[in-house]
Amino acid sequence: MCCGARSISKTSSPRFVFTCREGHEFTTSDLSLAPVCTYGVEESVVAQLKNTLVLAPALAVLFASMGYAVISPARIQGLSGATHVLDVYARNGEMDVALQIAVDSKQVEPSAVMSLFAKSYDLKPKLSILIAIPSASGAAKQINSGYGITLVEDSDGAGAVQKVKELLLLALPFSAERKE
Repeated sequence: MCCGARSISKTSSPRFVFTCREGHEFTTSDLSLAPVCTYGVEESVVAQLKNTLVLAPALAVLFASMGYAVISPARIQGLSGATHVLDVYARNGEMDVALQIAVDSKQVEPSAVMSLFAKSYDLKPKLSILIAIPSASGAAKQINSGYGITLVEDSDGAGAVQKVKELLLLALPFSAERKE
């Protein structure tokens, strides 16, 4: 061996250093095994969660920006004494709006219309809106024709806020006429 060389023993091993996503370094001695659970979720459930967690808050912001007092999600006691759950309930003076979001993998069925009708019958809002994503079935539309619920269809929920805004702008003159 020359003067500057060091001997390497057979027991020497390389030092492995890892970096986590946050930039911290650690070695194999810092590692520990832990059980990790993963879940698979159907696409329709993901869509429903997305609309409940994204669309309902966006609609609440819309109502608030238009001067409404907003409850979302809402638990409102009806005239019968029963408590009803809605995605959004908004009030501006005498104008109140009950809004429900219904999501299905194909088309929203009549049960969503009947559910909102029962809530609306007990709550007596001036405007009841059912957002059907991606669309309402023919039977749902037929049943809705006699219930007086405003049906908003949107293929993925992305345009629903704008459609509700347009409805509210149309309803404002109507609610002013009712006050007189």
